[in-house]
Amino acid sequence: MKRIRFSPLLILIPAIFIAVFSSCSDVATRHAVMAEEALASMDAEAYIASLALEDADSSNFLIARFAEACYLEDAKDEIASQRQGGSKIGHVFTYDLSVRYPDVSVLTYDKIITGYPEVDWGHVDRTSYSASLRTAFNEALGVFLAGDRVPTHRESVTFTFTRDGGSLTAHPDEEALKSACRAFISDANALFQDYRAAGDYLSIVAAERVNKAIDTESRFPVIFSNTSVRKLEAHEEGGYEVTLDTVDYADLLAAVSEEVYQSYKEANPDGVYAPPDDEVLGGMLKAGMESTGHPLVMTEIVLTSESDDAEYICDLISNVVSEQLSVEVDDLSTRIRENMIRESVSEPRTQILRGASNSKTGIPLKIYTPAKYDSHYIKINDASTGDTYMTIYIREGDSITVYLPVGRYRIRYATGKKWYGFSELFGPDGDYLAFNETISIKKDMKYTLTLYQIADSNLTTKALSQEDF
Repeated sequence: MKRIRFSPLLILIPAIFIAVFSSCSDVATRHAVMAEEALASMDAEAYIASLALEDADSSNFLIARFAEACYLEDAKDEIASQRQGGSKIGHVFTYDLSVRYPDVSVLTYDKIITGYPEVDWGHVDRTSYSASLRTAFNEALGVFLAGDRVPTHRESVTFTFTRDGGSLTAHPDEEALKSACRAFISDANALFQDYRAAGDYLSIVAAERVNKAIDTESRFPVIFSNTSVRKLEAHEEGGYEVTLDTVDYADLLAAVSEEVYQSYKEANPDGVYAPPDDEVLGGMLKAGMESTGHPLVMTEIVLTSESDDAEYICDLISNVVSEQLSVEVDDLSTRIRENMIRESVSEPRTQILRGASNSKTGIPLKIYTPAKYDSHYIKINDASTGDTYMTIYIREGDSITVYLPVGRYRIRYATGKKWYGFSELFGPDGDYLAFNETISIKKDMKYTLTLYQIADSNLTTKALSQEDF
């Protein structure tokens, strides 16, 4: 009988023990589910709003992706271990649970890169590009956070359970979540800086400055008004490579040079004694560049710059155009010399060219030209009538004695290095002068005329044009 009475008791004890154990497990599971729901429903956007970030919309987008990627690690087991002994049971109780957060601090920009926004370098705007770059980054990071290979780090967060009447609610530590959100945004911004640098954002900034500088440049209007940046790249070793869309200045200047030459030839049908100097020719070509009807040909040029300074890069553009301008000036000058220059002729010997010189009846006038004072062509005019009485040619370093009748005379002379004949004399480079004083030739006198400036000269001169001579 005793065995029969005690047998049920032996059977009930194990049954009671199992029931209690099962109840414990169910509570841990239920609390873990509540904790997971509380974490999933956290208002991350509200947490981050307190940071007053400049780019709030962008931050909220990333925070939403961040919140979706957070999860509890082994919540059920941690709750079960912390409930041992029932110490957590009551109206308010807490659990310290392990939360896994996405860890972007260990990422490099190349892990999330999906391609940078296209750049219209000729009309680049760093503000709009920066916004496009941020959008591309956020989308790329958002896709990465949604993946299953996101690096994470573990932090302990306190979850508080509160029983109010018959309902039980769970709340994670908001300060801990805010701290995690702040850290994530900080790490994401740091990653964006690397992402932006890899996209050569500084080149975008430099290109914008260069385009603005080109718009206000005035040294070569037709060149700069048709120039824009096609691409600007920073070199790792320093400096920049600037690719430009611009006018083919070599083609333009060659066409202008031909136009200037033909125009110059039409204006000087009989040729010229010397081409204009380089400054004048350069001015003619620059004016032709701006007024020519020659169709513009566009080309691409690449310049290497030591810095991203916009004015410096404008100087580089101006320098290459100036170099081409210099080449065309030299070619144009050579062309004029070879095709339009009037050649000098052999100068006459020292002699009387026109007029009578009688040593028996005339008064001697010795005319002397020192060495290194050029040759001279002399006209002796009758002071009363203005008629030319005598013309004389005296080579450099020579002298001649002529005999003039008693009377009053006016003398003018031309001097120069090259003789172009009696029509052109010494050309436009010669000097043409007249004595201001009348020369009186008197009986029984001898006269000497030295044709160079001396300190005690008793004669003064005035300059004449070649035409008035």
